[in-house]
Amino acid sequence: MPFKDLEKQRKAVRDCNARRRLRPEVKDAESAYAAERWQTDEGYRRVRKNRNVLRSYGITLEQYEASIVAQGNRCAICHKEFTETPCLDHSHTTGQLRKFLCHPCNRGLGQFGDDPNLLEAAALYLREYEGKWNHENV
Repeated sequence: MPFKDLEKQRKAVRDCNARRRLRPEVKDAESAYAAERWQTDEGYRRVRKNRNVLRSYGITLEQYEASIVAQGNRCAICHKEFTETPCLDHSHTTGQLRKFLCHPCNRGLGQFGDDPNLLEAAALYLREYEGKWNHENV
């Protein structure tokens, strides 16, 4: 379906009782249009990113980017420089924002359920066997 017919199709859908369900060809056209704009329009990307950051974290894209810079563009745990978009760590209980983490550190916290006691136990366990491993330990 050509993009110019997309608005006409949207209006027709709004005007009928089938508002809740767009036809598959309309969804496909909308997806293709959004993908094309994402690739070619920097302003569109910033607007979408801002909307997502605001909806997810309650802060603007400018605040989000300034926080990354203030953190030195490094992970709060391993201190490696970010090579991809960092994760904004937050409490799943309270929603409180914490700091930016790299993906491996963020996944690590998630695997331990963000439980500091489990993380401390894991660290003690690793330190206990640091430099002591051999086949007889198993």
